[in-house]
Amino acid sequence: WLRLLGPSSPVRAAWLMMDSTASFRVSAAGAHVGVVDLQHGLLPHATPAAMASIRDAAAIPMVRLSANDPACISRALDAGAMGVICPMVNNALDARRLVASTRFPPDGVRSFGPALSVPGTPGSPSEANAAVIALPMIETREAVSACGEIAGVDGVDGLFIGPMDLGLALGDPSELQGAIERVLQETRKHGKRVGIYSGTMEDAELRSQQGFDLVVPFTDIAALRAGANAAERATW
Repeated sequence: WLRLLGPSSPVRAAWLMMDSTASFRVSAAGAHVGVVDLQHGLLPHATPAAMASIRDAAAIPMVRLSANDPACISRALDAGAMGVICPMVNNALDARRLVASTRFPPDGVRSFGPALSVPGTPGSPSEANAAVIALPMIETREAVSACGEIAGVDGVDGLFIGPMDLGLALGDPSELQGAIERVLQETRKHGKRVGIYSGTMEDAELRSQQGFDLVVPFTDIAALRAGANAAERATW
């Protein structure tokens, strides 16, 4: 984490859902990290062009994976992603599977296929293993119960809370904040980082004050919509 992102806290992440490298370059400018959403965004898989556009904005390229799948993870990292946020990690076994998929042998099971040299990425398997960031997402009641065990898995850099899916999974809105605080506290016990999806500048500021290490102030789609609305009001 420190090797890639430095001591900045909180890390600001631009959440990238469009399928435009121009949008990625503009939206990631000023952010520490650009996260391409492969689960709910428009881009079906990570590409070297997408990762390079984020680097052009002086941000670290990462992805939110579509699934905890070795092939999906390998493809994202091969394209130049320096870290992955993985959905629906419910227990330590899921977390160990994620970590193994992000690392070359003997530390993991990632396949080595250097068909394309992506500028800015580690030059050797051992360097890649040392540099990659792995953040399991906490989105279910089961994951909240096991969050301490998940955070304790070697190779997990921290946990990332998906509050919308977590809120749906809990069913009772009054439980959500307590679950979020539990994840924050349990992760801290292991000396790991904690991120959370915010979606607005106001919520990102609140989460920052609560001690989160990574926040998401906006998505590129929301920023485009807000800019269009502001231009329309100014014009008319």
